[in-house]
This record gives sequence, C-alpha cells and structure tokens, in this order.
Amino acid sequence: MVDRSLLDSYLAYTALEKGHSRNTQFNQQSTIERLISWLDQKRGTPTWKSVQLDDVLAYLADRKSYGELSPASMKLEIVMLRGFFKYLHREKHHPENLAEQLEIPKQVRSLPETLTESEVQLLLHIQWPDTPLGLRNRAVMELFYATGMRVGEMVAALLEHLNLEQKTLIVTGKGDKDRMVLFGDRAAEVLERYLEAGRPQLIKAKSGGELFLARHGKGLTRARIWTIVKEAMHEAGIKKNIYPHLLRHSFATHLLAGGADLRMIQELLGHSSINTTEIYTHVDQQRLSQSHRAFHPRAKKS
Repeated sequence: MVDRSLLDSYLAYTALEKGHSRNTQFNQQSTIERLISWLDQKRGTPTWKSVQLDDVLAYLADRKSYGELSPASMKLEIVMLRGFFKYLHREKHHPENLAEQLEIPKQVRSLPETLTESEVQLLLHIQWPDTPLGLRNRAVMELFYATGMRVGEMVAALLEHLNLEQKTLIVTGKGDKDRMVLFGDRAAEVLERYLEAGRPQLIKAKSGGELFLARHGKGLTRARIWTIVKEAMHEAGIKKNIYPHLLRHSFATHLLAGGADLRMIQELLGHSSINTTEIYTHVDQQRLSQSHRAFHPRAKKS
C-alpha cells in the first residue's frame, strides 16, 4: 500500500506554501485518495517510488471509461495529479517527475447556456407564498440574477456583510478572495422584506450569521439552493437545463448586451483572468447572429 501520510504532507504544503483554499484542498485530497484506492486495488503498488506513468494513465482511462470524468473534470484531475507528483519528485519520494509526462488535454470551450431577458422576467415574477421560506426563496432568486454570485458565495454570505442602504454585499469567492457585489432597487426591496418578515422567523438557538437560513435555522446548503432554483424554473415553465450557474451566465450576458464594459463584468464576477470573462462576448455574438437570421428578410435562403 502506498504511503498515505505523504498526502497529508502535500496538503499541508499547499496550504502553507501555496495558499490553496479549503475547497481546492478538498478536491486535491479527493483526487489523490481515488488514485491511492485504485493503485491498491488494481496494482497492489507498495510505494510511491514504484508508481509508473502507465499506472496513472491506466487509472485515468478507467475513470473515463466508466463515464466518471467529463473533459473539464479530466483536465482538473490531471492538473491536481501533476501538482502532487511534482511535489513527490521534489521531496525525493519519486525518482522521476511524472508531472512533466502527464499532458493536460486541450479543452474546447463550449458556450454557456443563458436565459433570455423575458425568461428572467418570468422567473423573477413567479408567486412565492408570503411565508418566511417564500420570502427567502424570492430573495435568493433576485440576488442571484442581480449580482451573478456563485452558489458557494450565496451559501457563505453573511448578514453582517450586507449593506442595504448602499446596495452592496461582500462575498468570499474562489481562492478565499473577498469582493463586493452590487444589486439594484428591486433586489434591495425583496431583501428588506425577507429581513423584516422572513429571516427573524427562521432564527433558532443554533443559528449563525448566514444571510439565508433554512427551516431548521442553520445556513442554506448548496443542495437546497439548487432545489430552490429548480422549483422556480419549473413554476416559470422554463424548459432549459436547470442549474444555479445559469443565472450567473445570464447576468453577465445581459450586462454585456446592455453595453457594460468587459473589465467591469470581470470584476463583478470575480474572474481572476479576463480570458474567462471573454466567453460572454461569444455568447452575445451568437445571440446577435441568431436574431439576424430570424428577423432579417434576406438572411434565409429562398
């Protein structure tokens, strides 16, 4: 059995030296533990020094053949394995740097699906019940579209970081980086109503400072937020693939279509690179092309 203590050493190294976030470390641990289990079961590998490139490639092939890895997940898995094998070589736990031999696959960037502005209007005008949970759900949906927040940011949002007067909220994004998100009058009204008549009714003795509370008084989970979005999409009659990030994509695309600067959108979304944000220019171009083909009298063949 390969030495699992080296995984603990590696995670300590990435936390102290690399400053990796808790979420990144969780993914690293899960990835390497899967490899360890596979090596034990399929290869009976005694030490890390005996692990060969063929073993790692066979492991990845197994994951792919069972449909466990999408192209994006495959790329992420290889990146994390490369980091670990680079560490093993540097610390003299492996004679070769397998990281140099593991190639990262090129990934074709698919355009994100978005909602139209009319679909968003349908989504945000559904009739939630006038109860604490209904007020909370309406506030969640309004804030998603108003700010372009990620699900994890919504889960971790704290009441103390909300400023209704200035219409701002401080959230913690990827890499544990804080940023300010902005929202408008409509979201402020819905949030104020939730804070006056919804959240106080959900507070229990075990409640913390999370902005959005569940029925039992603790903060909402990712799974519950997914359910809220799914319920809203179903109620609005929207048939597209349902996931919370759809509102983030729609937020960015609609800002761009309205004339917002790409750099501003990058800052609002919390992207570290403008390259990530640039995909929305392609989404907007695609939308314009579809509109041209649909409505221009000479865009179609006779």
